[in-house]
Amino acid sequence: MNSMTRMINVGLAEVIVSYSPDVLLCVALGSCVAIILYDFESMIGGLAHIMLPYGNEMEINHKPGKFADTAVEFMLEEMLKKGAKKEYIKAKIVGGAHMFSENSKSFNKINSSIGAKNIYAVKQILSRKHIPIEKEDTGKNYARSLEFFLDSGKVIIKSIRKGTREI
Repeated sequence: MNSMTRMINVGLAEVIVSYSPDVLLCVALGSCVAIILYDFESMIGGLAHIMLPYGNEMEINHKPGKFADTAVEFMLEEMLKKGAKKEYIKAKIVGGAHMFSENSKSFNKINSSIGAKNIYAVKQILSRKHIPIEKEDTGKNYARSLEFFLDSGKVIIKSIRKGTREI
């Protein structure tokens, strides 16, 4: 990283679009999913930290990054405004963990499948937008954090259970 590199944290229900050499960070993804879009030609990328698959009209206007459907649409628009080209954009997705076991006090049928529903929704939305998913690290039963390097498109994933890996 050079002295011009900014480390930008993408919080819960946020969408950030930026340029190389910035690094976008996302911490403690459980059932949430990080949607990463990247144009390799322009080195413009975005990261959305979504919580739920689909939102209702009132919530969407307030926080488009909260939902998979509106986050992808919003991020794509912002990237294109900044100069990205749709035909060069590829995706990576991270998260969507199943965080509670059936023996856990926090277990219930609705919450247990939020991660899987988020992954499914993200894949459907990206497919409809004709954005290929290049790589993913999704599901399982552990939280992840990530760093997305806009100078290369690489994503470093860190988790207590599985260590560090690149996608």
